[in-house]
Amino acid sequence: MRQEQRFLLAITLMILVLVGTNILFPPIPPEEVVGPEGDAPGQLDGTGVTGVPSAPLGGTDAAGDQSDPFAGPPPTEPSSLFPPVEVVATPAEDTVVVEGPLYRYSWSTLGARLISAQLLAFESFDEGQEGQPVELISAGTGGVLAMQLRLGERTFDLGARSFEVEPADGLRLNEGGGPRTLTFRYRDPAGLIFQTAYTFDPSSYDILARTEVIGPDVDLLVTGMGSGLGYNERSRGEESTVMGYVWNHVRDGVDDERLTRVDDERIQEGPHRWAALKSKYFIFALIPGREGGEQYL
Repeated sequence: MRQEQRFLLAITLMILVLVGTNILFPPIPPEEVVGPEGDAPGQLDGTGVTGVPSAPLGGTDAAGDQSDPFAGPPPTEPSSLFPPVEVVATPAEDTVVVEGPLYRYSWSTLGARLISAQLLAFESFDEGQEGQPVELISAGTGGVLAMQLRLGERTFDLGARSFEVEPADGLRLNEGGGPRTLTFRYRDPAGLIFQTAYTFDPSSYDILARTEVIGPDVDLLVTGMGSGLGYNERSRGEESTVMGYVWNHVRDGVDDERLTRVDDERIQEGPHRWAALKSKYFIFALIPGREGGEQYL
């Protein structure tokens, strides 16, 4: 028998099997669905359906077309169901990196906030960060050095404002090189211009900050230091016992407080010569400038 004949015969036998199976074992016909009073099942247009439909969202069925139980009420104004909500666009956020032989600092263009401060010469022992450089900024805190301006009774928060950065691609400092400056600038539509310039030295952890405000008179500049340094030791429980903040009051001298003892917001009245956050081996401090300007915090 030729190959073509075998193929046709195989197809014929398959058809016979399928047809024969349906003849010998016919499918069970579906039962006709009837309503609670024996009515025929409802059609798509709603006829033959008994009962009262539930009220549609946004109103009752009293205003609906009674000829169609599925008809809802007349269209309502969108504001009656969903009041208008003001949609505020979130400014785009970029990260700018300043890296030198000793450190790697990452800054957000939103609020000119320092969101990461890694010390490249020191190794972290915190769980999950073993072998990575020490990180001074606690994860999930939003960073530090966000600023507010006090203008009389008003507070102008710069923490979520979008800043211009110069240079836009950050800085790379080399050993033996000179200091370089990263500048953040915010221009408010009302005419205020706020500018902060950070100068970095490749051989030092110190950062020199200069701030200028063009526009209305500013009564006070508030700089955020965060809520504590990041963990870098093997035991967070032990390290938390030494986490704290320190200040040097002009009259009363140096004092400190452990963070574990702080349950709510506190104000340490100044003036202070400096203020700092500390962990077991590291500190993050704000110190008044040495070249003129304010002498106290």
